[in-house]
Amino acid sequence: MITNDDTNPRREIYYLGALTIEVLNNSNGKIPLLDLFQKVNEEEEITINLFLFVLDWLYLTDTIKQERGVVELCF
Repeated sequence: MITNDDTNPRREIYYLGALTIEVLNNSNGKIPLLDLFQKVNEEEEITINLFLFVLDWLYLTDTIKQERGVVELCF
């Protein structure tokens, strides 16, 4: 399961995914990968590994796509 009772809710993939979508929305739906990481990290301090896990989850749910280092919303 993706959720865990032992962790802080702000460290959950659902929260971080929503935060990532919010940053993408504020960037007109398209932003370079490292810029996206920096902006998300300003809002909620996370590791690059956790950030990439969030991006994987968003990609698997067809929420984002990535091409040539640019992340884009699919909706």
